[in-house]
Amino acid sequence: MDLGDLETNGNAKETECLESHAETETGLDSDRIHISPVPKFFGFKQFKKFLKKHLPGIDLRKIRQMKFDAYVSFNSSEDAQTAISKLNGLEVRKVVLSAKLAQTEKRKVRIASTLPIKHKTAKESVTKFADLSYREQLLQKEKTSHRYTRPSPKVRAYRNKCEFTIGRTQEGEMCVGFVGGRFSQNEHHVIPIDGLDNITDSMKRIVEAVTKFVQDSGLPAFDETTRCGVWKMLTVREFGADVMLILTVNPLENLEEEKKLKEGFCTSRSTFLDDGFRVTSIYWHSVANCSDKVDYEHIGGAPYIYETLLDCRFRVSPSAFFQTNSQAASVLYTTIGESCGLSLCNDSRCSETVEISTKRAKLDVSCANLSFQDTTPDINLKSCGSEDCGQTPTVILDICCGTGTVGQFIVKEFKKRKRVYCIGVDIVDSAIADAKENAKVNGIRDMCCYLAGKAEDVFQSLRFNVPPEFDLQKSDIVGVLDPPRCGVHEKVILGCRMMETLRHLVFVSCDPAAAMKNIVDLCRPTSKKYAGQPFMLSTIQPVDMFPQTPHIEWVVTLER
Repeated sequence: MDLGDLETNGNAKETECLESHAETETGLDSDRIHISPVPKFFGFKQFKKFLKKHLPGIDLRKIRQMKFDAYVSFNSSEDAQTAISKLNGLEVRKVVLSAKLAQTEKRKVRIASTLPIKHKTAKESVTKFADLSYREQLLQKEKTSHRYTRPSPKVRAYRNKCEFTIGRTQEGEMCVGFVGGRFSQNEHHVIPIDGLDNITDSMKRIVEAVTKFVQDSGLPAFDETTRCGVWKMLTVREFGADVMLILTVNPLENLEEEKKLKEGFCTSRSTFLDDGFRVTSIYWHSVANCSDKVDYEHIGGAPYIYETLLDCRFRVSPSAFFQTNSQAASVLYTTIGESCGLSLCNDSRCSETVEISTKRAKLDVSCANLSFQDTTPDINLKSCGSEDCGQTPTVILDICCGTGTVGQFIVKEFKKRKRVYCIGVDIVDSAIADAKENAKVNGIRDMCCYLAGKAEDVFQSLRFNVPPEFDLQKSDIVGVLDPPRCGVHEKVILGCRMMETLRHLVFVSCDPAAAMKNIVDLCRPTSKKYAGQPFMLSTIQPVDMFPQTPHIEWVVTLER
């Protein structure tokens, strides 16, 4: 499973000493051949087509093409010998090919250590900063961002969502917890959640009850290596009294047996209160591969759960994104609102210049020196004076809007002093449905428009989705981009650059290192590839959304 903000780094055990290595002896591979020289006019597709033409009926397991050489693997030594007989000495446009068995590549073989192995607990793997005071945690995080970090109001039992893997521990017992070990070393097991205090007590009791349920079922947990088994993952989403469970399983061939499991899981809900917790919504998620279409089956309770933040009420579906720390989300949204213009900082002491090195960005860019203005630690919104408010209408472009949380909070604040309209876009249909319902509940349905689709496509038709009284050429367009952890596609970045009326963009990132390329691409000088006027970095404000872990959220303001 993907732990998201919970960091495990894939390691739940490590040796206390350095392991030694030895190299295998070289020889010849019986099912792999070496072809040289490869004609320079051959691209990979042309070379593959050439091989299929001259080796009909032979499966090509793997092709590795380099500048002058190529290596081709086959299913058997007989196929390799047949290929050699047909390709060796073959002339292609005055180039004579040589084909022979390839030499075995040297591989390092790990020699197991005889010293005792130390097993990491979930606390050590997931909450690396748990033993530090919160002040020390913030100091550690400020070392990476070099700025004041706005703290989380709650540092323990703060997570409203966790994804628990169902598997076996090192001792072979069925367990619901977090993944440990390394797949590369065939070390895949589950760590119990004992000792973790970033999740609530009720969530721990839910894990305990579901562990008993899967154990009593007599069915095995899903094994990633053999691709066999049933139980995969338990997702818990908890907003106060609203609790949603999503049980993910590998599809069963016996549909009648699967139906009984669903009924049994729903029936067990009646005993949950006796176990010290309540559940209001239950979903069944049957999926064979992670790339398959997501289809959540509602099997019990209410179809949605709800959360209230900053005087806004939000409906949340099973697949919809919502910040995992609700109380810190209030700080984050306030910070985003300030970056969008809900407060002004005119203090000259706030400004400073910082150099973002090309080494840190891992990109060779000429715009490495970027100037920005720091923000103040006060998290309360400050009302601007009447001379600053003006009557220019504002259009909020909420990119990757999810359930509409950020945009709707900003609209409710902006509408107190100026005309404002929000356009939200997200590729998740259910999230857009939630956003529309949330706008209705929050009394701003006529001030918001939510579209399901790709952001770069919506940009092209933006003028068709605003009311007639909002002239995009005369309005202040403010973009809020809150992408997934890995960032957004290059097309979205190019779309932002080419939208001339977008002069103010707030980029929110839960992984600054992963988002660095997006940020740098927004700031690159105009070129044939990067059209449009570049943005300039104005401010960076870190917010601690993930206490007890090294992770941090950045609110980056870009202007042009």
